[in-house]
Amino acid sequence: MLTFEQLLSDTPFVTDMQDLLRILQRSYDCPVDVEFTANFFSHGEYKINLVQCRPLQIALEGALGNLPSDVPAADRVIESHGAVIGRSRAIPLDRVVYITPSLYGQLPIGERYALARLIGQLLHRDEPQPPQSILLIGLGRWGTKSPSLGVPVSFNEIDRVSVLCEIVAMRDDLIPDVSLGTHFFNDLVEMDILYLAVFPGRKQDFCNYHSSSRRRIGWPNCCRRRPTGRGVARD
Repeated sequence: MLTFEQLLSDTPFVTDMQDLLRILQRSYDCPVDVEFTANFFSHGEYKINLVQCRPLQIALEGALGNLPSDVPAADRVIESHGAVIGRSRAIPLDRVVYITPSLYGQLPIGERYALARLIGQLLHRDEPQPPQSILLIGLGRWGTKSPSLGVPVSFNEIDRVSVLCEIVAMRDDLIPDVSLGTHFFNDLVEMDILYLAVFPGRKQDFCNYHSSSRRRIGWPNCCRRRPTGRGVARD
């Protein structure tokens, strides 16, 4: 059985990592999240390579007040009990953009790229009174380079959202690992965007966006193909 007992007990690895994190926190003036590799050589020597360093800045304003303790299930759009990145907040939502999982899962790869471009257009269209807070819900990994694992958007296409929700599912035979916002983690932190994941297989998590009183935007309802192949977006 492979364990790290010898590494943690017989080497200064833990102390070295504590020193590394302490130096980085002092330099950034805030806690940091790091990715690293460690190469081990003979005679107990090793080399730590810092791969990524992300500041974990914490916004202190906007403290939560008294939140309702019992919201009826019919009034809850999504509920998540884990994989949340960002400070807790209570904000009114002006708009919800929802990517229907069953429809997205049926799209060919090329159409998934087209849908990603359409999402950017929807979030950046000119309006007399643009929404101040937007919740974006979609399945799979936001920002992935592989459309089979999620929605291949770039950050500048979704930088107007306030809350980004990832439904951890693609289809019955494919459930990608939750991304935890790693495709644009620094951008999420710097712009104070709340990220959360919903796991359909978990009893306490659910996404209830099928009420007839809510306005839904699905691929068939917002894009039509003309003979020229250009997409026309409408809501």
